[in-house]
Amino acid sequence: MLRAEKVKYFRSNKKLKSIYLESFPKRERYPLWRLKLMTLIKGFDFFSFYDDERMIGLAYLVSSQNLTFLLYLAVDRSFRSKGYGSQILQWIKGNIAGTIVLDIDTVREQDAPDYEQRISRKRFYERNGFRDTGDQLLDDEEIYDVLACGDNYNKEEYTKLLKRYFRGFYKFTIQ
Repeated sequence: MLRAEKVKYFRSNKKLKSIYLESFPKRERYPLWRLKLMTLIKGFDFFSFYDDERMIGLAYLVSSQNLTFLLYLAVDRSFRSKGYGSQILQWIKGNIAGTIVLDIDTVREQDAPDYEQRISRKRFYERNGFRDTGDQLLDDEEIYDVLACGDNYNKEEYTKLLKRYFRGFYKFTIQ
């Protein structure tokens, strides 16, 4: 049975670090110490997920009153394609109030070298109740499609939530 634990700022966890580093490209990773430190602020939550005693994944969430931004969701490479990602999303939807928002590499660039992976990722989220909002997050290097699960997606509130999280470390626009 899936079990979640809050990641503590002061505790080191090699498995958590390994999952994080292998799951996200360097350009998308914030220092792990910063992610953990931010959990000391209300609305910032970092969870590790376990099946029995085996850590199988992680999720990092930033919440406001009505929205939660799913910044990171990852499943350990050896446990992928076994339903754990969907179980983690079900746990999040059952334990976090409001609309959940995330962004994925855009599927509108059909010439992207990882286009099939992008399509697969989008289908995964759609199977788990997310829909494309039609908005895109743009930064200096990438374009991301914004997906939401819930009825109260609001672009202005999402922008405000991202500004609260990134605190000037990351420049972006949402269109």
